[in-house]
Amino acid sequence: MEVTEPTSIPLWVKLVNVPMEAWTMKGLSSIASCLGKPIIMDAVTTSLCQTGSGRFGYARVLVEMSVEKEFLNEIEICYRDKDNITVGMKKVKVEYSWKPPVCKHCKVFGHDEVNCKITPVNVKQFIDRERQLNHKKIQNDGFNVVQRKNKENVKHNNQPAKKAYQPKEKLSVTVNAKKLNSSH
Repeated sequence: MEVTEPTSIPLWVKLVNVPMEAWTMKGLSSIASCLGKPIIMDAVTTSLCQTGSGRFGYARVLVEMSVEKEFLNEIEICYRDKDNITVGMKKVKVEYSWKPPVCKHCKVFGHDEVNCKITPVNVKQFIDRERQLNHKKIQNDGFNVVQRKNKENVKHNNQPAKKAYQPKEKLSVTVNAKKLNSSH
C-alpha cells in the first residue's frame, strides 16, 4: 500500500480586523476565497453573521488550502466608487492555527524541500540539508536533543518504577436494584 501525501488540506484560519460591512456570509466567504476554498465557519462566526451581535474581534473559517497557493499573512480589501476608482483600502490579518510543511518540488503537504526524498541533490545541497536537519536537533543553548528508546519500568531521579495493579477477582456493584459487573 502506497502512502500519498495530500495536495490540499483543510485548515482553520482566523481573519482579524474584518471591516463591519464584510461581516456577512458572502463577505467572509469572499475574503476566505483569497486563501482557498471556504468550507465552513465556526458557530460563533456564523451566529454573528446571522444576528449581528457577538465578538467582532475575528472570524474563524475552515478553508481548503491548496499546495499551489501561498499562505498569505494579510488580505487587502479595496473600496471603489461608482467609477471604479479606488477610494480606500483595509487590511485583514490572517492567522493560521497550524501551517503544515509544504514541498514546492513535489507539490504536496507533509514534508518540506529539506526533507524531500525526490529532489535531486548535489554534494553541496546534501551538506546544507544535513546541517539544517542537525540544526533542528540542537536547542538554542547549544545542547543536543537526546532521543531515548521508550523503555518500561525505567527509574528517573531515584523514583521507583511504575507498576500497574489489577484486582485478582471481579467486583460486583449493585445500583438501583440492578446488578452490574465491573473489573476494577
